[in-house]
Amino acid sequence: MNFSEAVLIAMEASKLKRADLARATGYSYQYISDLLAGKRRWHEVVINKVCAALGIEITFSCQSETEQEPMSQS
Repeated sequence: MNFSEAVLIAMEASKLKRADLARATGYSYQYISDLLAGKRRWHEVVINKVCAALGIEITFSCQSETEQEPMSQS
């Protein structure tokens, strides 16, 4: 799952529309729509504002080599 997908799921769960997220973050509706559509790149400031508006948190975890999915050979 990428960040845009996670944001869309969080928006749906909280019944928040793109316009609501735009107002909560101070960005335009079009900018938020472009981010969610993959037409623009997410950067740290935007990610932090969106997470704050949605009440979500990003966490990272590392997998050991034995837990990682095997790489396919091409």
